[in-house]
Order: sequence, then structure tokens, then C-alpha cells
Amino acid sequence: MKIHKFIPLFISLFYLYFTTLSLNAQNNTSITISTERGSRGEVNFTVNNSDYVPYTVTLTFKNLTGARSYNNGSTIKRVVYHGRNRFLTLNPENDKVAINYSYNYKWEKGDISAKMDTTFVYLLPIKSGKTTLVSEMISLDKSLHGVDDKKMTGYSFTTVKGDTIYAARSGVVTKVVDDIAATEENRTYSRNENLIEVYHADGSFAQYKLFLERGIFVKEGDHITAGQPLGIIDGSNYNSGSHLRLVFYNPIQDISSMPVNFYLGNGTTGRIKSKELYWVEHPQEIITKEMNKKYMEQ
Repeated sequence: MKIHKFIPLFISLFYLYFTTLSLNAQNNTSITISTERGSRGEVNFTVNNSDYVPYTVTLTFKNLTGARSYNNGSTIKRVVYHGRNRFLTLNPENDKVAINYSYNYKWEKGDISAKMDTTFVYLLPIKSGKTTLVSEMISLDKSLHGVDDKKMTGYSFTTVKGDTIYAARSGVVTKVVDDIAATEENRTYSRNENLIEVYHADGSFAQYKLFLERGIFVKEGDHITAGQPLGIIDGSNYNSGSHLRLVFYNPIQDISSMPVNFYLGNGTTGRIKSKELYWVEHPQEIITKEMNKKYMEQ
């Protein structure tokens, strides 16, 4: 059930979200392309994705001669998944002239074609049977840059240091950081914090932050289910006390944060009301909802 009571807001609403989601492509070696000539003179392009999340790869030919179907300036965009992906085959115009080519490519984290399920119901990520005060976190743009931007950047859930955090939805763990927790007292924000990133079946992501040093239970590549324990929370050195920071997003579709529906107890679902206290329940039907999804079998 939901406790209909407003509590004075003591969770910091300011969170510089975009700095934690940006992907530095120059330092990212997750995506590599290799080519191989076949016996008929064709050129096969293969993309290897060493990460556990899809990437959208865009390849552009700077120079291309002797190939059918493509020419100089042709651009091909495809989504590639973990492992080796057959990306493209150049077939020769004839068997007398070899294909010559040069190209460049770029990649972006996520599936550009994903259609996120806006009706999906998430679990509150706190232990069933406990209460938590939930607040919307707000962009720092106003205080840093003089911009009156009150865009939501995620949710803050009050906790006690040592509480276990649970998965709000099934998915694949795509990133784990468990050794850079900020230690300074009375913090409001830190760019570097322990976190877990999870990729969901509909192409959306979740990021859970402020875990205890070495307190994370899962590793990259793990398939997790809704309600599964993820790790031990900390954040007790923040001026707002111990809490979980959770955000849902799709980086490639410029969705830096999206509101979602939660199970709010007593059979009700919907959007969280900021600054309100909630009683946490984890119904079995929500936990098992995605257990047979394709990504859970990969």
C-alpha cells in the first residue's frame, strides 16, 4: 500500500546526470570492424561488439570502386549485438576488377530502432516490506549555467546504509563500477560513484548509483530478474543521508531521463509522486513477467 503522507524533502534534487551517461567514443574499444575478401572477390565486413549492450554502428565509404549497390559516400547503419555481427558484403561489379575501398565509422551506445514500452510496470528497488521516501532529482543546469531547467533526471530513494538494492526490472548488466565511491562528507553530488547499468528488453537502460565500496553482487554480462538483489547501498556521506539514485534512459534516442510506472502497492500502479513515502511490495506476477523474454535466453 501507499502511505498518503508528505514528508519534508531532505533528499538533494540536484544531480548532474548527463556527465555520467556520456560515452567517450575515442576511448571506447568495444566496437571493431574487420574485413575479409572472399573467393568470388566479395568483401565481407564483420563487426565485433565486446560489450553486453547493443550499439548502433554507422559506416560511410570515403572511396569505393568496383562494387555493386554501393558507391562513394554510401552510408550503412546497423544495430550490432554482443559478439561477432555480419555487417555488410560488397559484391564486385565483375570478376575482372577488384573492389577498392576506404571507409570510416562511428558507433553509439544503444539500439536506434528500439521502441520503449511506456506502459511497463517497474518494482520499487527497495526490499519488500520496507518504506522509502521517493523524490524526483532535478537538473543542475540552473545553478551551474543560469538555465531555468527543472527537467527530471531520475529518482532518489531513501535508504539506510547497508540496505540491499533490488532490480526494478529484468535485464542484462552492461556496466559495473564498484571501487570509486566518494568518501568526502556532506556531499551533494559526485561525478564518480559506484554504479550498475542494466539494459532492458525494450531498449531502455537503468542506472543504479551510490553502492557500498565492493558491495555489488552482480557482474557485467549477468542476466538478472526483477526483484533480484543487486548490491549494498551506501551514500551515507551525502548531506541527504544514505539513498539510491536511479534513472531510466535511452542514450542514442536523446532520452536522457524518462518517467516510468511503478508498482505502488495494494494492486495500484502509476507514476511516483515526488516527496511521498511508499510502502514497498514485490508481487510475483511482476517478478516473473519477463522471465521468458528472448534476451533472458541469450
